[in-house]
Amino acid sequence: YDSFSTVGCRTEDFATQGTIQLDPFNHRLTLRLMSSSDGSVPDMQPGNGPIVKLYFTIPASAVPEDTAFIDLSGYVNHMPKFYGSVVDYQPVIVSANLAAAGCLFRGDFDGSGGIEISDLTILVAYMFKNGPAPNPLTLSDVDCNQNNDIGDVTYLVNYMFKSGPPPCGCASQ
Repeated sequence: YDSFSTVGCRTEDFATQGTIQLDPFNHRLTLRLMSSSDGSVPDMQPGNGPIVKLYFTIPASAVPEDTAFIDLSGYVNHMPKFYGSVVDYQPVIVSANLAAAGCLFRGDFDGSGGIEISDLTILVAYMFKNGPAPNPLTLSDVDCNQNNDIGDVTYLVNYMFKSGPPPCGCASQ
Protein backbone atom coordinates (compact mmCIF):
# COMPACT_ATOMS: atom_id res chain seq x y z
CA TYR A 1 0.00 0.00 0.00
CA ASP A 2 1.29 3.41 -0.94
CA SER A 3 -1.54 5.90 -0.46
CA PHE A 4 -5.18 6.69 -1.16
CA SER A 5 -7.08 9.48 -2.85
CA THR A 6 -10.69 10.56 -3.16
CA VAL A 7 -10.12 12.98 -6.05
CA GLY A 8 -12.85 12.30 -8.60
CA CYS A 9 -14.69 10.00 -6.18
CA ARG A 10 -18.09 10.40 -4.53
CA THR A 11 -16.27 11.14 -1.26
CA GLU A 12 -14.03 13.88 -2.68
CA ASP A 13 -15.58 16.64 -0.53
CA PHE A 14 -15.72 14.65 2.71
CA ALA A 15 -14.35 16.58 5.67
CA THR A 16 -12.63 13.60 7.31
CA GLN A 17 -10.34 11.42 5.22
CA GLY A 18 -7.58 9.40 6.76
CA THR A 19 -6.02 6.18 7.91
CA ILE A 20 -7.23 5.16 11.36
CA GLN A 21 -5.38 1.87 11.61
CA LEU A 22 -2.30 0.60 9.77
CA ASP A 23 -0.93 -2.90 10.37
CA PRO A 24 2.03 -3.37 8.00
CA PHE A 25 2.98 -6.73 9.57
CA ASN A 26 -0.35 -8.28 8.49
CA HIS A 27 -0.68 -6.04 5.41
CA ARG A 28 -3.90 -4.37 6.60
CA LEU A 29 -5.22 -0.87 6.98
CA THR A 30 -8.46 0.89 7.82
CA LEU A 31 -9.60 4.16 6.28
CA ARG A 32 -12.21 6.55 7.64
CA LEU A 33 -14.18 8.75 5.27
CA MET A 34 -16.81 11.03 6.86
CA SER A 35 -18.86 13.72 5.16
CA SER A 36 -18.65 15.77 8.39
CA SER A 37 -17.97 15.11 12.02
CA ASP A 38 -20.86 17.27 13.28
CA GLY A 39 -23.60 16.37 10.76
CA SER A 40 -23.41 19.77 9.04
CA VAL A 41 -22.86 18.16 5.62
CA PRO A 42 -25.44 15.81 4.09
CA ASP A 43 -24.76 12.09 3.84
CA MET A 44 -23.50 10.70 0.58
CA GLN A 45 -26.37 10.34 -1.85
CA PRO A 46 -27.42 6.83 -2.98
CA GLY A 47 -25.86 5.76 -6.22
CA ASN A 48 -22.88 4.15 -7.86
CA GLY A 49 -19.31 5.19 -8.36
CA PRO A 50 -15.89 5.00 -6.80
CA ILE A 51 -15.56 5.78 -3.11
CA VAL A 52 -11.78 5.72 -2.79
CA LYS A 53 -8.74 5.06 -4.99
CA LEU A 54 -5.97 2.91 -3.52
CA TYR A 55 -2.40 3.19 -4.79
CA PHE A 56 0.29 0.56 -4.47
CA THR A 57 4.02 0.62 -5.08
CA ILE A 58 5.10 -2.40 -7.09
CA PRO A 59 8.69 -3.46 -6.37
CA ALA A 60 11.20 -3.25 -9.22
CA SER A 61 11.76 -7.00 -8.84
CA ALA A 62 8.13 -7.74 -9.82
CA VAL A 63 7.54 -9.76 -12.96
CA PRO A 64 4.30 -9.87 -15.01
CA GLU A 65 3.24 -13.14 -13.38
CA ASP A 66 3.30 -11.58 -9.88
CA THR A 67 -0.10 -10.86 -8.35
CA ALA A 68 -1.41 -9.79 -4.97
CA PHE A 69 -4.96 -10.31 -3.74
CA ILE A 70 -6.52 -7.11 -2.40
CA ASP A 71 -9.18 -8.16 0.11
CA LEU A 72 -11.62 -5.37 0.91
CA SER A 73 -13.96 -7.43 3.09
CA GLY A 74 -12.54 -6.15 6.38
CA TYR A 75 -11.12 -7.84 9.48
CA VAL A 76 -11.89 -8.21 13.20
CA ASN A 77 -13.52 -4.90 14.28
CA HIS A 78 -12.74 -3.10 11.04
CA MET A 79 -15.52 -4.11 8.68
CA PRO A 80 -16.64 -1.93 5.76
CA LYS A 81 -19.77 -0.09 6.79
CA PHE A 82 -21.65 3.05 5.87
CA TYR A 83 -23.22 5.03 8.68
CA GLY A 84 -25.93 7.49 7.75
CA SER A 85 -28.45 9.72 9.48
CA VAL A 86 -31.30 7.47 8.28
CA VAL A 87 -29.78 4.00 7.95
CA ASP A 88 -26.51 2.14 8.49
CA TYR A 89 -25.61 -0.60 6.02
CA GLN A 90 -22.86 -2.91 4.90
CA PRO A 91 -21.87 -2.25 1.26
CA VAL A 92 -21.33 -4.80 -1.48
CA ILE A 93 -17.57 -5.35 -1.60
CA VAL A 94 -15.59 -6.20 -4.71
CA SER A 95 -12.09 -7.49 -3.96
CA ALA A 96 -9.53 -7.95 -6.72
CA ASN A 97 -6.11 -9.19 -7.75
CA LEU A 98 -3.40 -6.63 -8.40
CA ALA A 99 -1.00 -7.69 -11.17
CA ALA A 100 2.38 -6.33 -12.16
CA ALA A 101 2.20 -4.78 -15.61
CA GLY A 102 4.20 -6.49 -18.31
CA CYS A 103 6.15 -3.64 -19.86
CA LEU A 104 9.36 -4.60 -21.58
CA PHE A 105 11.31 -1.45 -22.45
CA ARG A 106 12.65 -1.32 -25.98
CA GLY A 107 16.43 -1.32 -25.97
CA ASP A 108 16.74 -3.03 -22.57
CA PHE A 109 17.80 -6.38 -24.01
CA ASP A 110 19.25 -7.83 -20.81
CA GLY A 111 16.24 -6.88 -18.66
CA SER A 112 18.31 -4.77 -16.24
CA GLY A 113 15.72 -2.00 -16.06
CA GLY A 114 17.91 0.50 -17.91
CA ILE A 115 19.81 0.91 -21.15
CA GLU A 116 23.54 0.28 -20.89
CA ILE A 117 26.55 -0.51 -23.12
CA SER A 118 25.73 -4.23 -22.76
CA ASP A 119 22.36 -3.59 -24.43
CA LEU A 120 24.04 -1.88 -27.39
CA THR A 121 26.49 -4.80 -27.63
CA ILE A 122 23.58 -7.28 -27.72
CA LEU A 123 21.84 -5.32 -30.48
CA VAL A 124 25.02 -5.07 -32.59
CA ALA A 125 25.72 -8.80 -32.11
CA TYR A 126 22.18 -9.62 -33.24
CA MET A 127 22.22 -7.28 -36.25
CA PHE A 128 25.74 -7.98 -37.57
CA LYS A 129 27.19 -11.14 -36.02
CA ASN A 130 24.28 -13.63 -35.98
CA GLY A 131 23.89 -13.18 -32.23
CA PRO A 132 20.71 -14.34 -30.52
CA ALA A 133 17.55 -12.41 -31.33
CA PRO A 134 16.07 -10.31 -28.53
CA ASN A 135 13.05 -11.92 -26.90
CA PRO A 136 10.59 -10.61 -27.88
CA LEU A 137 11.97 -9.37 -31.17
CA THR A 138 10.07 -6.07 -30.85
CA LEU A 139 12.60 -5.02 -28.16
CA SER A 140 15.07 -4.27 -30.96
CA ASP A 141 12.71 -1.87 -32.78
CA VAL A 142 13.81 1.06 -30.60
CA ASP A 143 12.56 3.72 -33.05
CA CYS A 144 9.11 2.06 -33.50
CA ASN A 145 9.20 2.12 -37.29
CA GLN A 146 8.13 -1.55 -37.49
CA ASN A 147 11.57 -2.62 -38.80
CA ASN A 148 14.63 -4.14 -37.15
CA ASP A 149 17.49 -2.49 -39.02
CA ILE A 150 20.62 -0.33 -38.79
CA GLY A 151 18.39 2.62 -37.95
CA ASP A 152 17.71 1.02 -34.56
CA VAL A 153 21.45 0.81 -33.81
CA THR A 154 21.90 4.45 -34.86
CA TYR A 155 18.89 5.50 -32.77
CA LEU A 156 20.22 3.71 -29.68
CA VAL A 157 23.73 5.20 -30.13
CA ASN A 158 22.23 8.70 -30.46
CA TYR A 159 20.19 8.17 -27.30
CA MET A 160 23.11 6.82 -25.30
CA PHE A 161 25.89 9.17 -26.42
CA LYS A 162 24.35 12.24 -28.07
CA SER A 163 21.28 13.02 -25.89
CA GLY A 164 18.92 11.76 -28.59
CA PRO A 165 15.34 10.77 -27.82
CA PRO A 166 14.79 7.64 -25.72
CA PRO A 167 13.48 4.40 -27.20
CA CYS A 168 9.81 4.64 -28.01
CA GLY A 169 8.33 2.69 -25.08
CA CYS A 170 7.09 -0.79 -24.27
CA ALA A 171 7.54 -3.75 -26.59
CA SER A 172 4.67 -6.14 -27.09
CA GLN A 173 5.22 -9.59 -25.64
